[in-house]
Amino acid sequence: MSEIKKRGNNERLIFYITEEEVQEIANKKLFRSLDDFELKIVAKEVESAFTSDLEAVLDVAIEDACNTEKQ
Repeated sequence: MSEIKKRGNNERLIFYITEEEVQEIANKKLFRSLDDFELKIVAKEVESAFTSDLEAVLDVAIEDACNTEKQ
């Protein structure tokens, strides 16, 4: 599911992802489990400036979550 939100003069495309979709992506990334990076993006909005490549957006979000967890 996605929606378009207005912020000032900027429109942002917001993607909402389910836990099942995140699990599928985590499996592709060969993580042992969702607990490995405490998926902070499960109930979080993943924002993209009108991209059709949702997987690339999620890759960045997952990488971000992993980097945050390491700090």
